[in-house]
Parts: sequence; structure tokens; C-alpha cells
Amino acid sequence: MGVLNQDPNMVQNKKKINPFSNLNDLLQTNTGYGHLYADKLANLIMMNGLKPKAVATVIRCLAQLKPSKHDKDRGATKFEILENAVSNVMPYVQVRKAKVRGTSHLVPCPMSHTQMYTKAIRWLVDGARMMKKNSKSNFDTCLASVINDAYANQGYAKVKRDELHKLAEANRSSAYYRWW
Repeated sequence: MGVLNQDPNMVQNKKKINPFSNLNDLLQTNTGYGHLYADKLANLIMMNGLKPKAVATVIRCLAQLKPSKHDKDRGATKFEILENAVSNVMPYVQVRKAKVRGTSHLVPCPMSHTQMYTKAIRWLVDGARMMKKNSKSNFDTCLASVINDAYANQGYAKVKRDELHKLAEANRSSAYYRWW
């Protein structure tokens, strides 16, 4: 049987189901970049096009985030914790290869805001995947742990950021090769 022979009520029922309703309710009450970072986090976690599963993982992860004592006092939301964690591990410069007279040079250059938070979130997800390989806990617990580490200015993503900044600092003498 083809698509044309399906029951129209089944097709309507499929359209009525909104797997993102929980996340949409959470997102409407918050401001700032936290909701943007949560959406990007879900997109980077997603495998094989299973976005509802990725969104559910992000929601479970956000529920496990632990605010500091200062943030408890002022009533910080989970999205603000995520936003602070991402901003703590955001790189400000990147290193690109530039070929000059047959020699490749690593040239430090600034990044756009989109590139900065994408790379930071990618490092958070990579750290959670590495932690998942080495432990028996589920992925959302590992991701919450990595985000809490980033919130405290430590962990895998912070180390990656510091390595990138050291590499850019070491190659600052090649900065004049930048033409873009």
C-alpha cells in the first residue's frame, strides 16, 4: 500500500504530535542566549535524525545541572547556567593555515560569535562522549557533568580552549600573513 492509500486520520494524528512541546514551554519563559545554546546542543547531540530523542536528552541534562550557591540565592535558571558554562569555554581566536611561498603557517584570527559558541558546545558534547565511553552512566548524566565542570571553569572543554589560545599565542608572529 502506498502513501495515497493511508487513512487520513493517521496522517492528521502524526501532524498533531509535537515532540518539542516541553522544550518550547521552557524556551518561552527565558531570555538571553541559553535557549539558543540548548537548541544547538540538541542539534549536535542528534544522531541519525532523531531530534526528539536529542531534545529529551537535553531536557534531562538541564534538569541535572547544579547551580552554585551564589546562583541559588539569585534564582538562576538552568538556561543561565548553560549560558555561563558555554561562555566560560568559548574560544576567542582560531588558528588557520595560510600557505605563503610554499610554506604553511598557522595564523591566529578572530572568530565570529556563532563560531565561538558552536565550537564551545561541540567541545562540551565531545567531552561528554569521551566520558560516556569510560563510564557506565547514561549520556545525559555525562553531559550534565561536563557542563557543570565548564560552569566551574575546569574540565575537558576548558582545557581545549586553553590549548587553542596557547597555540594562537605561540603563532602570533605569523599574524601578518592574514589576508582575510
